[in-house]
Amino acid sequence: MKYLRNRWYVAGWASELTAEAPLLGRTILDEPIVFFRNGPGIGALRDQCPHRFAPLRLGSVTEGILQCPYHGLAFGADGECVRNPQGPVPKAARVRAYPACEAHSMLWVWMGAAEMADPARIPDFSCIGAAPATVRTPGYSRVDAHYELLNDNLMDLSHVDFLHRSTFSQGSLSAVRPQVSVQGEAIRILWNVLDAEPSVINKPHIGDVKRIDIDTEVVWHAAGNMRLSITMRPTGGASGPALLIQGCHMMTPESATSTHYFHCGTRNFAVDDLAMTAQRAKIARRAFDEEDKPMIEAVQRSMGADTDLLGCHPMLLGGDGGAVRVRRALKEMLAAEEMLRLS
Repeated sequence: MKYLRNRWYVAGWASELTAEAPLLGRTILDEPIVFFRNGPGIGALRDQCPHRFAPLRLGSVTEGILQCPYHGLAFGADGECVRNPQGPVPKAARVRAYPACEAHSMLWVWMGAAEMADPARIPDFSCIGAAPATVRTPGYSRVDAHYELLNDNLMDLSHVDFLHRSTFSQGSLSAVRPQVSVQGEAIRILWNVLDAEPSVINKPHIGDVKRIDIDTEVVWHAAGNMRLSITMRPTGGASGPALLIQGCHMMTPESATSTHYFHCGTRNFAVDDLAMTAQRAKIARRAFDEEDKPMIEAVQRSMGADTDLLGCHPMLLGGDGGAVRVRRALKEMLAAEEMLRLS
């Protein structure tokens, strides 16, 4: 399976590394990795001791040094063995280290050439850190499907009118032709809906307003990182504040047919209402776990081992422009990366 490697991938929420749980093991792009704190930084090593291949995630961390639980070999964040309880450190006692860092409340890992790992290339998800903790709804799901199928799901939100009738649907997204544009390496898609009825999840928060105009924007960054913004205003310029809902969606490949899906929502209204935050998180969780996830996994089962949707020559609809553009961009990036590797 070919993956885009010279990109940052989300490996977890920063809150997953605690004093009680100092090690986090995750498979990223078919490679087992263990994450731990190394002072102010993040260590990321191949989750396999070079001696007997014991999973290092089962070990312990002391002052940024990870000790294998089997025979006590200890490794620094650079992958070099710093201690061998049985004598001198063998030259072969080292494991692969990955560039890693913490940004926007998330753990990020660089899977390609270490010299290219610039944290400035991490997508701008500062909307998470800028929002009060009282409105953040971070979550995680593991999905048995190729990550590009999750990309498709968010780049073509026309499915909301059918799959999410009881939660997110205003019944109008599928009737609007989305506007697709390219912003450097990012791809933006915008749905502008006028004179719509508020969705079930938002109706309680807009007061006496009966009809609203809605701008729904998704900005994609390779390979599977997206920022979704929904702005709602009273139709016809009626008085009333604009409501802004933002969400970050990060799809990290685990394997060819499984994906780590990280997500977090925020809002600019009722910021101190913890009950509302809990309710919105519950609805969002139900929508994904009971509606999106089963459908995406069913699509993957229908496709079998194939992961190239465009290679299967699907019939395309008017709302497919953003998803198709993303898939083609990924193909071009993969080809460019392969040329760079061979040069």
